[in-house]
Amino acid sequence: MLFGSAILDTAVGLAFVFILLSLIATATQEALEVWLKSRAAHLERGIQRLLDDAEGSSLAGRLYQHPLIRGLYDASDPKDRPSYIPSRSFALALLDIVARGADATDVQQATGTAPPISLDGVRLTVNKLGNPPVQRAILAALDTAEGSLVRAQQNLEEWYDSAMDRVSGGYKRHTQKILLGLGVLLAVLTNVDAIAVTKRLYQDKPVRDAVVQQAAAYTAAHPDTAESIAALQARLDSLPLPIGWPRHPHGWEIVTMVLGWLVTGLAISLGAPFWFDLLNKFMVIRATVKPKEKSPEEGSEDRRPASAPEATRIEVVAVTPPSAAGAGTPPARHQWAGGADPDAGVM
Repeated sequence: MLFGSAILDTAVGLAFVFILLSLIATATQEALEVWLKSRAAHLERGIQRLLDDAEGSSLAGRLYQHPLIRGLYDASDPKDRPSYIPSRSFALALLDIVARGADATDVQQATGTAPPISLDGVRLTVNKLGNPPVQRAILAALDTAEGSLVRAQQNLEEWYDSAMDRVSGGYKRHTQKILLGLGVLLAVLTNVDAIAVTKRLYQDKPVRDAVVQQAAAYTAAHPDTAESIAALQARLDSLPLPIGWPRHPHGWEIVTMVLGWLVTGLAISLGAPFWFDLLNKFMVIRATVKPKEKSPEEGSEDRRPASAPEATRIEVVAVTPPSAAGAGTPPARHQWAGGADPDAGVM
């Protein structure tokens, strides 16, 4: 059988190991993100490209100083920048800058007597931006608004969203590269050789059964509980597998161990949600595969009544897979306009 118990249980055990390693790598990557603030840097570069402001000293800088945007970060810290900007805040801030100017300290534009933002008012003052590409984009949003200021704002939001989708894609590729590097480094530091682990799982039934039992218990009780790196490492060390140091390979074993590290690093770069989903599928298959029941003893042919052959009945058993943290939650359109925490990691 293709899904024999040894092959299927080996896949379950291997996926469980990759889940633990992926969670450790993701937690490490998030700690690096807090320190490096790469999400905020990607967002700022994306807005600079959107506003045709590569230098960051003109329109993008004025946008970041607008009160609707300044409230999203500590403006007193020159190195601090928001890691997300809602599309509505972007569109309103841009329209306000066009209609009333970029100086938020202008008293005349900050009183109740200031003229309200209108389509005609924005059209008359858009040339003050001094940025022809953005002016054309704003005018296009006004022309397709059918006389509605709300629709014009929505057009600008959609313009921003489409640009942030590209930024999210670039950030996802960036985080995958970081996860790959962290994955290979983690594989070396913890000495997790995917080839050696697979071989032990397949050849040693008691070890395989013990790891599968831990995997089943983990998916049933822990997918919605965040664990620290130390707890994840302790769980990994408790597995009866060839993991950790010291190991003293020699000859050809060194080559296979390095190759196993690379395989482990690639597996970690796929992210914990991927392995959670795959493990759940393995568990569903494992739950539906039952030992072949012994066929009942056949009666004598001469005592069997003649009748038409019965149609074969096939019963399908549906098993609901256990939930996994982050595995079944559909992501938001993009993290930059909604403030969602990126995964998958990896995105």
